[in-house]
Amino acid sequence: MIANLKDLGVSFSFFDAVDGQTMTEDEIAAISPQPYRGHKGRLLTRGEIACAESYRRALRQFLASDSDYVCIAEDDCEFTSDALGYLVPAALKRLEPFDILRLVTDPAREGGLTRIILKDGLHVIHAPLRLGFFTLAQVFSRTGARKVLDGLVPLWAPIDMILYRDTGIVGLRVLELRPAVVSHREVDTTIQERFSPRTGVYASFRVEVRRRLWLFRRRLRAVRSYRKAWGWAGLWKLRATSWLGLLRL
Repeated sequence: MIANLKDLGVSFSFFDAVDGQTMTEDEIAAISPQPYRGHKGRLLTRGEIACAESYRRALRQFLASDSDYVCIAEDDCEFTSDALGYLVPAALKRLEPFDILRLVTDPAREGGLTRIILKDGLHVIHAPLRLGFFTLAQVFSRTGARKVLDGLVPLWAPIDMILYRDTGIVGLRVLELRPAVVSHREVDTTIQERFSPRTGVYASFRVEVRRRLWLFRRRLRAVRSYRKAWGWAGLWKLRATSWLGLLRL
């Protein structure tokens, strides 16, 4: 990453992430982790708790500065030269005011309902109704950083789910750049799989029914959040980018 960012002429610094194995009970209690009902009521792992706490500390550091924006990227990503146009405050200010601009996208959600904000050469800025996974790289505005800080406690899901997939912060104005200008670099990792791919997480029939109801309410929450973020006009302008997208509300 050092070589990648230096080649692009991007100024950067590394932020030491929180180690979930060394967090004290008081530090964990401060973020008030709750069972994740979106995944059969399982408990959050220490790694998931630490990841959210890392974002909280990084965003506080950003708000203590005089910068208008900050790009927080994970340590296994690679920026393309096209990313430079979205790391300049003047370029970001020409967009509709936003809380988060995602520099990556989840291919599984690219066909869903969205509203095009700006066509910018080879790239398009979208305001999608539903978002996918990944916190690989994104730009936060100061307003967005404050909203995220206010919405992470209690922590009831992994941070990428709260910010994006589960619409955990109602009214968050999230834009997404397509195609992505940041990619994942395949490197060795010390992070283990969350769950066994064979056994997964066991759930009784009752728990599974509750989860399905929760997922249905998540769809309704996405609509409510979008209306709060972008207004009724923004909601009416949503269009599917594919016929399959009409089924992905």
